Amino acid sequence: MHTPLRFCIALGLLLAIAPIVHAKAILQGTVSFLNSKSRPAVGVKISAFGATGVYSDDAGMFRLEFSSKVPGDKVNIIIGSNDKDGVALELVNVEAIAQVRIPSNPEEDIVEIIVCRVGQRNDAALRYNDLIVKTINETMERRLREIDEKLEATKIDAETIVALKKEKGKLAAERDSALAKAEEQALYIASINLDKASLLVRNSVERLQNQNGVDEAIAILDNEILKNAYQAAKDKKIKSQNEINKTIEGFALKIQLLKTKSDHLGLINSCEDLINIFSKEKCCQKFSIYYLYILQGSYRALNKKSLAHFSAKRSFDLIKDIYREESIEYATKCIEYASSFSVNEISLDSVIFYANKGLRLIDKNKGARFLQASAELTLIIGYYNRADNYFENLAFDKAITDFDSILVYCRFGKLGTVNFYNRRGLCYYYLKNYEQAISDYQNAIKYDSTLSKKTYLNNIGICYVKKRDFRHAKETFKALEKVDTQNAYVFRNWAMYHALQNDNAKAIENLQKAVSLGYKDLKWIETDDSLESIRGEQGYKEIVEQLKKGQ
Repeated sequence: MHTPLRFCIALGLLLAIAPIVHAKAILQGTVSFLNSKSRPAVGVKISAFGATGVYSDDAGMFRLEFSSKVPGDKVNIIIGSNDKDGVALELVNVEAIAQVRIPSNPEEDIVEIIVCRVGQRNDAALRYNDLIVKTINETMERRLREIDEKLEATKIDAETIVALKKEKGKLAAERDSALAKAEEQALYIASINLDKASLLVRNSVERLQNQNGVDEAIAILDNEILKNAYQAAKDKKIKSQNEINKTIEGFALKIQLLKTKSDHLGLINSCEDLINIFSKEKCCQKFSIYYLYILQGSYRALNKKSLAHFSAKRSFDLIKDIYREESIEYATKCIEYASSFSVNEISLDSVIFYANKGLRLIDKNKGARFLQASAELTLIIGYYNRADNYFENLAFDKAITDFDSILVYCRFGKLGTVNFYNRRGLCYYYLKNYEQAISDYQNAIKYDSTLSKKTYLNNIGICYVKKRDFRHAKETFKALEKVDTQNAYVFRNWAMYHALQNDNAKAIENLQKAVSLGYKDLKWIETDDSLESIRGEQGYKEIVEQLKKGQ
């Protein structure tokens, strides 16, 4: 029997105009209490944009249904502030929940929300904090004592003394930085859910809870054992991801503990092992950036700058792989990581590249304008640090180019602007472009007429005298003399002024007065071309001999 043609046409039209019904996207999960043997948190409201809120049942389970989402879409889960008994709660695994997406298989891919009563983690963190602070202080005191013992040695040259004192200053700064992060590390340990942790992590935290010391806790978390556990988890066909996560948590805990002891070799080994695991687990790649940052800090602390630079570059390369190139999220990450690395003066070319990229994305996207001030400030810091490096390496032309870029964005107050003009002026001075140097020094004074005025008068006066503009040089030096009559540089400058006019007696007289007031830059006295006319004079030779004896 043939189907009538009109029926087929009607059926086709009906199907064409009928609304398409999409299957609802499902997100299932559990809510349980921290370190409670997985006790369910009952009656906690769980909601998200695009789904009707629900309450966790007696088993702590919940199920959210989304009509407009598909697998892979991000979900912003909102967790209620109390359970059915009115106990005030706080979320523990904040970072994990922030990364939740709609799963392809909601029956097996279950979200685990960990909560605790408000204040519970802080109580535990306070105990860990005491141990961490004690460890930091003991470690640093031991290292400082070792330096003091070297300084007290009988046979030690001046160069070694300077190097040891510099190292001592770095250690003191490192201790202050470590103490500032102690609370964060203590809270991290207090947030570990021991119910789901590996035996290694549980044993390590138990040592901390018993106040056995950080060294014992670190010793348990052996890298080889952790790597073997990871490989065993990879080889399993069922539930391997949970085991992998436990291994990652073991490395993460060890890294936090190693930071308290400033054990940079240990940090390098553990970070490299963990980053290697992340490279195999594609879903974890973005966490590599954090550990790459720790890695480059440890390389830098050990004065391995090329390896520190390489670590920074690896993290910037990861940003490109993880985030969509034109998104606000990508712009934010560009600026965020550029800012992080500019603080340590690592990979400055990359800092500037990513900060500039962030700014270009902001220009294209009005919704990202809130990032503009942060992006510009990050860019200024990057340019300034790179200009400073160029300056130290006598690459004054390149430094000037970076200072030019800074002044395009410089809207952050007088102090910064004054400094940028002054530094660019110094670059022009060393390139013997005295006219441009004077212009920059005058701009610096224009932005702040009182801040370090004697410094700028000194610099401008030297430029005038170098270009043989003796009238303006004299006016400037007299103005400087009024500001500070007992400044050694005042008389050093008058020595230049008179020497360039072949008044050798006055030049030597002023140079001697400068030295008597504390001017001791023998290298400048012996090399600056302004004093060429007096170098054959006996008075000049006596001054040089006097300074050499004083060294």
